Amino acid sequence: MNDTHVTVDTRPYRLRCARVLVTARGRWTHREGWLVRVTDEDGATGWGDVAGWPGFTEDLDALEPALRGLVGLGRTTAEGLRAGRWPVEVEHGLELALLDLEARRRGLSLASLLAGDGPAPMEFVPVHALVNSAVDALDAVHRGYHAVKIKVGAAAVWQDDLTRVGAIRAAVGPHIALRVDANGAWQGDQALRACEWLRSLNPEFIEQPSLSLEDCARVRSIVGVPVALDEAVTTSGSLQAAMDQGALDVAIVKPMFCGGPRAALALARVAAGGGVRVVVTCALESAVGRLGALHVAAALGGPVSGLEAPLAEDVLPLPAAVDGRIGVPVGPGLGYSPR
Repeated sequence: MNDTHVTVDTRPYRLRCARVLVTARGRWTHREGWLVRVTDEDGATGWGDVAGWPGFTEDLDALEPALRGLVGLGRTTAEGLRAGRWPVEVEHGLELALLDLEARRRGLSLASLLAGDGPAPMEFVPVHALVNSAVDALDAVHRGYHAVKIKVGAAAVWQDDLTRVGAIRAAVGPHIALRVDANGAWQGDQALRACEWLRSLNPEFIEQPSLSLEDCARVRSIVGVPVALDEAVTTSGSLQAAMDQGALDVAIVKPMFCGGPRAALALARVAAGGGVRVVVTCALESAVGRLGALHVAAALGGPVSGLEAPLAEDVLPLPAAVDGRIGVPVGPGLGYSPR
């Protein structure tokens, strides 16, 4: 595959959210990014996704020059493309597209290609629902979800977020897994106080309560709730630093911010080797990127993943969750191609 000659083209997307997405990093009415397509000498294609997260990774404007550079290379080898120095999101889009192409040419699903000689990939991946209120959470439970995730950290008064999480726990009962994501909004003693209050709700984990590894380690040791890290663990080096400091129980692995499916799997294996649980999630990008993350989760196996996004429109129809699980497409590559 490395000596295969391909050309690259890109297509911008701007997808409307079904509801305003509120996080500690801002408010979103649309999700923006680019689809990446690689085409070989025989006309076969593979698709990838590039979507930065302003305030967390590269801003969208900062990614455009790299994408123009990719297109400007003209016909080149896959190995030559991989050898370039690209922003991590562009690496993701390029690597996903090349793997999609390789899997299609070999007649394999992307999950099977990634699994290689290891255990067969999962046919169905359990997923959580991203909810904002008790009404959202009840609807998710009625649709068969066994885990819900709540974004916090954006309220002007931080205790208001905790009250909202409490209302969600009261609505769904004690047996639904509760995942709380602060996106690093709390610092120092505030992180301790917030997590101490949340502990009474029996969360499955609290994701990125602070951007400080020291704060996260203190939450684990003093409060005693499981801590997941997302923003702080995108490379093997940053993951090792977090493990050395005792700052996490769960590694949230986003292929978009790891540099692609294979980099995400490598990071997951480092985490598992250190006794850290792994949860694969998406960056709320288009269905192309989320399909890639679905195949990674299927190849990896394991806990409930986060692979859905609150989008009112998309570039292709991602398989719908049924009873809290998404079926992994069995067709070649990603299993779908954008319209």
